[in-house]
Amino acid sequence: MSSDWHLYLDSNQLALRGWTASLIKRFLGDADLWLPVNHWANWKGKRTFFLERVELAEASVEFRTEFERSARRRKLSKKQVAAIEKCRSETAGAVKQWRDSEAAAVTGAQASASSVPKQPPVSSDSGNDALARRLGGMSKQELEMAEEFGF
Repeated sequence: MSSDWHLYLDSNQLALRGWTASLIKRFLGDADLWLPVNHWANWKGKRTFFLERVELAEASVEFRTEFERSARRRKLSKKQVAAIEKCRSETAGAVKQWRDSEAAAVTGAQASASSVPKQPPVSSDSGNDALARRLGGMSKQELEMAEEFGF
């Protein structure tokens, strides 16, 4: 997971790409990943959105129309719009490149792991087991709290 954090954009990075809060709400909705923030007043964390989903939204005709309206309302200059387009083009192909590198790593690992005995599959009969794997080794009480709050 840590190797793909660069593929998630937060609201500040989206703002550099020309997104407003209303565009985020309308075209992206809920966050794909909440990252921790080292600040006492922000217990919720930072909302991030997967780059591929952002790029798909930006490619839609409906988004372009709404973005143009927003740019006119915000009175963005042609220079500002060009900077936004440049920012968007800098990430073009990043998801495909990441997927290709992950696929190459998996096939390489499979080739080298052919001599290593396989471990038995983990049973997923309990919802807490799946949640523990997703949240990374929390206590039972922490798991129950996380489950209660929908993490």
